[in-house]
Amino acid sequence: MSNKLIIALNFGLFAIGWTIVFRLGADQELPAGFWKIIALILALDVLQCLFLKLVYLRHPRFLLALVVFTLGMLILGLVVRKFSLDWTWELVCGLVGAAYSVVFYLLNRLLMCR
Repeated sequence: MSNKLIIALNFGLFAIGWTIVFRLGADQELPAGFWKIIALILALDVLQCLFLKLVYLRHPRFLLALVVFTLGMLILGLVVRKFSLDWTWELVCGLVGAAYSVVFYLLNRLLMCR
């Protein structure tokens, strides 16, 4: 499978998947600021595709994906929690990043084998 197709599939699956996850977590009526979440998803999607294109397709290592996504989510958690003393948010963000790195790795291993 070509690298462009792998990147396009990653872009689409990431955007659709995370939009569904956040939509399921929202109230019945979408909050007024839901478009900001969509913008954040698209910005992170672009960063993920750059990581995929510039680094990961050349060196597909599980540990690399694990470190990048876990650290990325921990940094995002630091920014979002606004320096409160509760580290629960950090733990959740780190676990989500680690879990996502497993999905990212398995999906791309599957796509690269074809």
